[in-house]
Amino acid sequence: MDRRAFIGSVASGLLAAPVAVGAQSLQRVAPDAAQHVAPLREIGVLFSGTSMFLPMHDFQGTHAGGKPPDFSHRLRELGYIDGQNIAIRFLSAESQADRLPKLAKDLVDDGVSVIVAIGDQAVEAARRATRTIPIVMAPSRDPVRLGFVDDAARPGGNITGLTSVTPDGYAKRLHALKEIVPAMSRVAVIWNSGDPSHALAVADLRTAASRMGETALHLVEAQRPTDFPRVVAELKAARADTLVVVGDPFTVPYRAWILNVAATSRLPTIFEERDFVEEGGLISYGPRHPLLWRRAADYVDRILKGVQPRDLPVEQPEKFELVISLKTAKALGLAIPPSLLQRADQVIE
Repeated sequence: MDRRAFIGSVASGLLAAPVAVGAQSLQRVAPDAAQHVAPLREIGVLFSGTSMFLPMHDFQGTHAGGKPPDFSHRLRELGYIDGQNIAIRFLSAESQADRLPKLAKDLVDDGVSVIVAIGDQAVEAARRATRTIPIVMAPSRDPVRLGFVDDAARPGGNITGLTSVTPDGYAKRLHALKEIVPAMSRVAVIWNSGDPSHALAVADLRTAASRMGETALHLVEAQRPTDFPRVVAELKAARADTLVVVGDPFTVPYRAWILNVAATSRLPTIFEERDFVEEGGLISYGPRHPLLWRRAADYVDRILKGVQPRDLPVEQPEKFELVISLKTAKALGLAIPPSLLQRADQVIE
């Protein structure tokens, strides 16, 4: 399949096969046709995870299960047609972070108009590759603490976009687990030690745990797909009574592993993404990422119309959702407190 056919399949929402790393961009309008047809504005999407789980590609309204339409659909609403007035180039590191610098450089060398970076490792790679091409974070965990922007209200450089964190987010996750498991004392944490934003997440978890009395954290590192057999073994040996999974594009393709070990080890687990709960996890607390990706499209629109990233404030999610699975709670022999159920945005029976 040539590149035009591939982009066409993306536009129809059929991203079923991995995107080739370093794939060539769409051919630009020939000089003799440029007087009749405006040249395509190319949007580079840089993703640290696995391409078969790449978000942002639905042009067809709503996702399966009633999930809201995301990045590409929102661009279409705004008048951008892939292959007509824009060209979207998706590049995935396939959960291998060391590929990101080369992929970011490819986008810069190709002269894209804007880079949309999914995940902090992708944002960092794009930042190192260019200080002039606009970069939209979609999202970043904490762009100010990570040094991507000077200030959320006044980014001050070529980076802006979305953040997915609130100052008390991890404290709320631990407190939710504590309500479910009042005797909680040892919390396992799956984190990506290669991602600087995860170090911030662990620091926030440590602070929250210290304020809860005798609550210890047991960190389980995961940086690459080959780590997961060890991760499963460590979780089984940790003798933890609960589990926190720090959200990361890298963990999404391996959620079946995580859900399986949480179930077989009977570990009450809290996630950042509701998808984990919909597929058998216990509880999640976090923003709805498809809505963030929609907002990322609005940033791209404004940048293509001439607004500078430094003049676009970084946005926090409008809402964080609490989702609970009573079915999983029952399988684990847990009783969810009524007070927690009342606060839930969705309860899966």
